[in-house]
Amino acid sequence: TIAIFLQWDDPWAGSSNDYNLYLFRDSTGTLVASSTNPQTGSQSPTERIVFTNNTGISQYFDIVINKQSGAARPLITGERKVALVSAVPGGAIAFAANDPLTPGDVFACGWDGGDERRLTDLNGALLAELALPRVERRRFASPNGGEIEGWLVHPLDGRRPAPLLIHIHGGPHSFSGNAFKVSSFYEYVLAGRGWATLALNPSGSGSYGRDFMRSLLGRWGEYDLPEQLAAIDRLVAEGIADPERLAVTGYSYGGYMTAWVVGHTDRFKAAVVGAPVTNLESFFGTADIGMWFGPGEMLGDIFTARETYRRLSPVQYADRVTTPTLILHGEADDRCPIGQGEEFYIGLVAAGRVPCQMVRYPGASHLFLGQGRPSQRVDYCQRVVAWVERYTLGAPTPPLTPASRGAER
Repeated sequence: TIAIFLQWDDPWAGSSNDYNLYLFRDSTGTLVASSTNPQTGSQSPTERIVFTNNTGISQYFDIVINKQSGAARPLITGERKVALVSAVPGGAIAFAANDPLTPGDVFACGWDGGDERRLTDLNGALLAELALPRVERRRFASPNGGEIEGWLVHPLDGRRPAPLLIHIHGGPHSFSGNAFKVSSFYEYVLAGRGWATLALNPSGSGSYGRDFMRSLLGRWGEYDLPEQLAAIDRLVAEGIADPERLAVTGYSYGGYMTAWVVGHTDRFKAAVVGAPVTNLESFFGTADIGMWFGPGEMLGDIFTARETYRRLSPVQYADRVTTPTLILHGEADDRCPIGQGEEFYIGLVAAGRVPCQMVRYPGASHLFLGQGRPSQRVDYCQRVVAWVERYTLGAPTPPLTPASRGAER
């Protein structure tokens, strides 16, 4: 038999992505195989182990480990995200997968990866009625050296140059990729309204190896903002993006980065800050992960590295912000407590330099964009679109729906 266990390589490395999967023979204790950054796993029949691993770009691979040799090979691949796997001894492998233009369906294949077949077409009738944008994987030169990747959603009408929304992922060690944009559905809405959007994987993103992921530690914002701006410059030079019509948004760490961005550049006409961290000192004592996550990410505890915590807190720069800023936050968020959004909002109000608004979602957790009340998720999407178009394009403010009025205070 094979023994399987996960071990944190460094418990203070500050990332749930940063661990190894090890497989040992029970009888000898010999290491059979290992993998960096596995995501989920399941036991196979007696001859194999199947587990999921996010390597390279933004897709998941299922790897078959041969018990005798330890050899590994891809089993379920493709330009898509494999989210769930169920393996039945002697039967087929079932899995759920999605891609940027397909919300998700169930598939099955044999144990060799062959004979793949699609079992569901849950959204086929709806998708047939919709025009969907072209989503392109792009590479950009990084000012930190090497290349970084990003996913560019093109406007449906093909206009050039187009207004551009920068969408910044969370984590900070999460990543954007070949997945349906459930939590940022506004990217599809904006594509239908003539916008391009870019979701970049800057330094610190997961799925590109441990060194790349750890490169952001102790320098949030300082190290990855130049990469965001360089990618914009490239799209402007190619005639894809209009430099006078730029907006930025993000959630969780993406919310942190959006708040950081507007405190360090005036290039953007509008910003939407989602569930951010804005004060790393208060985050340390109030977030459900603050006491261990902060030291790992800041490369020191709050007592010995307090200057780093303060220097990298966006609230310190609220008086510099000149970009109209909307803050959206769930009231039941334990990961990035709502006080983080409140501190930044009050800072903007006190500085008095810029239009700003804060919307609170009653009962909403940190994951409400993917798992919360549909009315709140729709409201979030509508508000992002309305805010960026109002301040980037000068569009009129649409009337609020009853659901959105109830969410605002």
